[in-house]
Amino acid sequence: MSNLNVSRQLRQRSRRLQSDSHQDNEETNSQANQRRHRTVYKRGTLEAVLINNANCRYMCRFSIQEIYQITALLGLEENLRFKGISVSRQLGFAMLACRYSFPRRYGDMERVFPMHRQNIGKVCKGMEDMVFDKMKYGIQFNTHQFREENLKKFAAAIDEAGALIPNVVGFIDGTLQQSLALQQVSRPATDDDMQKSLYNGWKHVHAIKYQAIVTPDGITSSMMGPVIGARHDKFTYTMLQTEKRLQKYLHISDREKDNYAIYGDPAYEESEHLHCPFPVISQHENLLL
Repeated sequence: MSNLNVSRQLRQRSRRLQSDSHQDNEETNSQANQRRHRTVYKRGTLEAVLINNANCRYMCRFSIQEIYQITALLGLEENLRFKGISVSRQLGFAMLACRYSFPRRYGDMERVFPMHRQNIGKVCKGMEDMVFDKMKYGIQFNTHQFREENLKKFAAAIDEAGALIPNVVGFIDGTLQQSLALQQVSRPATDDDMQKSLYNGWKHVHAIKYQAIVTPDGITSSMMGPVIGARHDKFTYTMLQTEKRLQKYLHISDREKDNYAIYGDPAYEESEHLHCPFPVISQHENLLL
């Protein structure tokens, strides 16, 4: 092969290498530009996002002024950070309220709030923990609801409705929450004890339980739990020390007839501050009597 042919082949190979290198550089630059020009969300103020009170109340069940008041009363910091996501306290609370005011997915909330759905989830979960930490004592047992002046109003309201037992101020019952428990047991479990403890034999579902007390004004004045779904309401009542709370706030006099009580179903046990209906007697037991 002549020197001329060798030289020609070397030049062609050099051009091919330069062309491949140029294409690789173009692809690298294109990927860098895509990363550089990804969607940028501008997080404005609460007013800029929700525009006016009517829209804010429709989406969050609160007006803009009410959200400012609530976040101030909660004592939240002006700017909050959740796993690298920074938002104002008003915008964060509005996102949480929007999430719970109606069954919405994070993807649906992207149309309202200038943020990716994953970041919306981080903010909502962070705000949920923060608000619960601030309000957990009022949620578990709202002592403000069980003041003596309120107890008189509650007892009068129930008595006017036709109560046969005097001084009843509320109603207690247990509630099952299936969806939260399913997140724990939907995967193949390696621990059979976990499966058994969450399984409720009465409803035939895996669940966790809460105990609630509702007062005549329609407010859930106490929400305690969770407890594993296999537990009975009576056990839940004892374990959560509900009787001690009732003794503290419903016992206002040394005379038993002046004290207040709540009313529950036959699953509970009669006590000074908890009244229950008579248990149902079977036909066989009735014959024995």
